[in-house]
Amino acid sequence: YYYSPVVTTNLPNSNLPRNTNAADSKKSLPSTTTTTIQPIHCVPQLANRRNDPADPNKSLQVSPSKYVNQTHPPFHISLHDAHFDRMRWIHIMNHGNYYETGITDQFHTILGDSEESKGLVIDVGMNIGWFTLYSRAMGHEVVGFDPNPIMHTRVCESLLLNQWSEDKSVQTFAYGLGSSSAVLNMTLGKNPGGSSFFQDRLAKKFQRTLAVPVVKLDHVAEQQGWLSTNSKQVRIKLWKLDVEGYEYQVLKGSPKLLHSGIVENILMENSNSNLREVVDMYATIYHAGYELHMISSVPGQPYHEELVTPLNKDLEEFIRKDMDLEKVGTHIPFLAKVTCNLWWKQTNKKKNTNNHNNGMNS
Repeated sequence: YYYSPVVTTNLPNSNLPRNTNAADSKKSLPSTTTTTIQPIHCVPQLANRRNDPADPNKSLQVSPSKYVNQTHPPFHISLHDAHFDRMRWIHIMNHGNYYETGITDQFHTILGDSEESKGLVIDVGMNIGWFTLYSRAMGHEVVGFDPNPIMHTRVCESLLLNQWSEDKSVQTFAYGLGSSSAVLNMTLGKNPGGSSFFQDRLAKKFQRTLAVPVVKLDHVAEQQGWLSTNSKQVRIKLWKLDVEGYEYQVLKGSPKLLHSGIVENILMENSNSNLREVVDMYATIYHAGYELHMISSVPGQPYHEELVTPLNKDLEEFIRKDMDLEKVGTHIPFLAKVTCNLWWKQTNKKKNTNNHNNGMNS
């Protein structure tokens, strides 16, 4: 995979290093004590909607929206114009539900319990905010990340529709997340939800690029006080991670959060075909105190349930970061061949950490 050179300079946090040479970007990291990651402020975001040439709804007086009542609880959601995002329009506007119905059910299983267990949800790969809004509807605070500014406009509209714009229960950040701070070219395609930092994941005839700022999630976690030991500890009920193959880089930029013990569930898309990264990524997650709870298809339906137990067994007994790939067996390589979703649950079981490097940092 490669990143295109970035030539745009009119970006937030302009002190971030430009990714003219991806291999060198780690050498010029700004200090995390001097770079403040700012959330989106909805008033100016919405005021600029009609003047944003990238916004597919710019010619509309009011963005189309749907009151979704097939979920429990229901909520309002603002959508892109039907011609811009046909898939979400069909599923939400016409059918009243998201196309990832099984993932929506998993969110409800994790978050839709008693009032005493409300917490924080981290939505990495927010898009128009279906899971951000659903999490908030169930009473949780949410922090969402998406590097495409138009996604934040839709979410701001949705917060206004739900009367959540004033209570500060939802914060969104127009940043990508990765292993270091930089500005990268994100490739956009026909499906607004398929944008990726890996150019070859999208059909060439639909490719467009957008230069976006990228930061480490650990930087945000420290800035937000999630990792502080001097105040009441935050409980992150769910960390959703869906970034079109960039999950490995996001996890490389968040070892402190991953090993903090404050994240109860990780729900992530698995679409990485690089076996080295797959082995290191899942070994790191497992030995940070998690076990695989469920494998599901892209829409979230049960998928190869028979592999959950042997995968956990392999991770416990011999799968380690940096191990010889000739010795990984047959279960982990399966994950490098398919696209699916993985639900990891925090466990109090002590992991076998012999000869194991806890982090993914090189």
